[in-house]
Amino acid sequence: MKMIHWDPFRELNQPQRPTNGHWTPAVDAIESNGNLILSIDLPGVNKDEVEIDVENGELSIRGKRTLTQPEGEVQLRRRERTSGVFERTFVLPETVDTDEATASYKDGVLTITLPLAESSRPRRVEIHAA
Repeated sequence: MKMIHWDPFRELNQPQRPTNGHWTPAVDAIESNGNLILSIDLPGVNKDEVEIDVENGELSIRGKRTLTQPEGEVQLRRRERTSGVFERTFVLPETVDTDEATASYKDGVLTITLPLAESSRPRRVEIHAA
């Protein structure tokens, strides 16, 4: 009978995809209450490490995440969290009022709210009797 050696770290020792110091945060975009709202996942990123620029109809989000190295004599078994710089750029619809854009950061999620121009919002047309 062949003995199978059980290795509790087998899965942790699988090859990991290399990173080149860049990563891409996930983004959700919704339209709600006359706004275009972007929610960007930035876990572990300090808000002071994030820049948001709007120029020529494009919204750019860039920043950096730095992971701390374990102190002391530690053998790293697996690292899936990436560190380094990120950048996302979005072409904005012409109906966005970029002058009124706002941003907030809570629990590792950056939320950017871009109001839509009044003229682009749906409106109800009243029917008059002839």
